[in-house]
Amino acid sequence: SYNTYSVDEANKLKEEGNKFFTSHLYIPAVEMYTKAIQLTPESENKSLAILYGNRAFANLKMENFGLAISDSDKALELDSDYIKAYYRRASANLVLGKHDLALQDFKQVVKLYPRDKDAKKKYDECVKAI
Repeated sequence: SYNTYSVDEANKLKEEGNKFFTSHLYIPAVEMYTKAIQLTPESENKSLAILYGNRAFANLKMENFGLAISDSDKALELDSDYIKAYYRRASANLVLGKHDLALQDFKQVVKLYPRDKDAKKKYDECVKAI
């Protein structure tokens, strides 16, 4: 069973993962996020969504696009308003040439954050490609 210890430990692992990520050390970052996910109870859905989102971003950086998409899917299952997960999944789908899927996610980002210029640019790219 989970307790405050496991949540505190998960937070420490997440911070470690973030440090690795910032240093472009994506493999150990993924390992830290994975351990943190294992220690985080399902009831902590927002925290779990962020962990999956962070791991998705690290996988995206390593060009593990399938893993980035599946982690983004999981993050969005846990928190459907988690904008970064839409962005990461869209970015992975864009690279894979799945413009229709990328468009759906970029549309969501643009809807929630109309001032995000990068999302709008990528949204327009997808529209042109379809």
